[in-house]
Amino acid sequence: MTLIKKKIKIYCSSFLPPKNISWSNFEKISFSNYGELESITDSSAKEEISILLIFFQDFFENIDKNKKIDFKINHLLKLINKRLRFNKNPLILLHSFWSSENVIRKIKFNNEAEINKKKFQKEIKKNFIHKNFFCIDFDNELANEGFFKTFDNRNWYFAHCRLSSLGLDVLSATIYKTIKSITQPTKKVLVLDCDNTLWGGVIGEDGIRNIKLGQDGLGKAYQDFQKSIKRLQEKGVILALNSKNNEKDVFEVLDKHPEMIIKKKDIISFKINWQDKSKNLIEISNELNLGLDSFVFWDDNPIERDKVKRKLPKVQVIDVVNNVYDWPDNLYSLDEFAKSEITKEDLKKTIQYKSRAKFVEEKKKSNDDNEYLKSIKLRPKIHYLDKFNLSRAEQLCNKTNQFNLRSIRYKSSEILNINKKKDNIIFLISLKDIYGDHGLVGLVIIKKVNQEIAFLDNLAMSCRILGRNLESWVLKKSLEECKKKGFKYLVSEYLPTIRNKMVENFTKENNFLQISKDKLLSKSFVKNKKNIRYAIVNKTKIPNLNAYR
Repeated sequence: MTLIKKKIKIYCSSFLPPKNISWSNFEKISFSNYGELESITDSSAKEEISILLIFFQDFFENIDKNKKIDFKINHLLKLINKRLRFNKNPLILLHSFWSSENVIRKIKFNNEAEINKKKFQKEIKKNFIHKNFFCIDFDNELANEGFFKTFDNRNWYFAHCRLSSLGLDVLSATIYKTIKSITQPTKKVLVLDCDNTLWGGVIGEDGIRNIKLGQDGLGKAYQDFQKSIKRLQEKGVILALNSKNNEKDVFEVLDKHPEMIIKKKDIISFKINWQDKSKNLIEISNELNLGLDSFVFWDDNPIERDKVKRKLPKVQVIDVVNNVYDWPDNLYSLDEFAKSEITKEDLKKTIQYKSRAKFVEEKKKSNDDNEYLKSIKLRPKIHYLDKFNLSRAEQLCNKTNQFNLRSIRYKSSEILNINKKKDNIIFLISLKDIYGDHGLVGLVIIKKVNQEIAFLDNLAMSCRILGRNLESWVLKKSLEECKKKGFKYLVSEYLPTIRNKMVENFTKENNFLQISKDKLLSKSFVKNKKNIRYAIVNKTKIPNLNAYR
């Protein structure tokens, strides 16, 4: 596991041992005194990711008989609401209502814990629709290991800790994967083998009639595995095939086998040949213009998996278990594809990347790029920030890596605060052409420095629309927006990362000037003085715009 370096503090209704080995994956973790939940609203908590862990057994045992449980729940809801109002950092609530109960008693009488759980979850859903709030039913995580293994009465009576060592491990893993999904980009591409992966058997030897797929038994397990693949694809995961087969045989199964869930139209890239699979993965990466660290590779063959691990360490290779019956659940529960929020653009990923593949193919056939771009009827449009596109703005800011000038990451609350300041400029860019509607594909954030100078704080664009010179059009529009605000200069900065090498000379190629020793250089708003340039708003000419006139 990668070490989580964010500052984290856990607030719990009972005790958690601070020095337990379970917390070894967190560099900066601290704990409030158990039961002191009110401190979650202290001003000192503003720089942290807050974890609020509630065992409702603690509430039931300590409640005054004259007061209903509703009083405790309402007090907790007020604390959460107050924390969310003053602190825009993530708040992760984990709650457990489990208590040992006789099964017969559950049949005959209303279960108090279940009633209170439904009441609590209803209030949470109704009152706390905040982008920085994440609510987890911790009982679901504990149940995977077993309640009697994850709770420990001995720990409770000796240390007021509800959980066993295993329970603490489950808690740590739950917090870890939740924070990771909030703060780090998810994987984008699932690359699959075919034989003994999408179906049982070898199509080249067994033929289409004899492969195991559908009906019952092992064939049903393969079909359910495909259903899990389809569910991920419908949530925005891109699918590719990387298989040592004859292409004709695989296409026959995709087109004609009645039990196939995954169809040819669902696949973005086909690498069905006899060459090394790592080479195929590199080719898919180049075709999609996505980094290899966006890829997950699923292959039943351990030798093929080991080769990819050694040759392409950035690719996430899944250690596939031998039991195919476990595959459907294993795939769909992968943390690598888990998203806390899905945008409209995510749901259109397959269509959009198919459009890109067609665009790249047609462009290669053309002898004149400018004439070709004119022929595809490019129609870009600016969209100013509003509540409907805020989620997409946050996604572009945080998950775009290659065409990202500074790779500065902002949460939606921070983007809103920037937008509130007078003379700052934020807009998104959409694009349509003969290949379809590509959706919102770019984000620009420009900050006012003083009356004359504006700073290009953020310019990020989806790589799937590159090759159309849209980035130059965006730069031209940025200068036009600066002109409206009365700025004389637009300053740009390139902050290098492992993945954004492609934009190193972007502003230079668009006629931004090198800054020498003058007043612009001394400003504190830049981080890397070697890589800053500027444009004169009324004079700088942006090239490569013929297709947009």
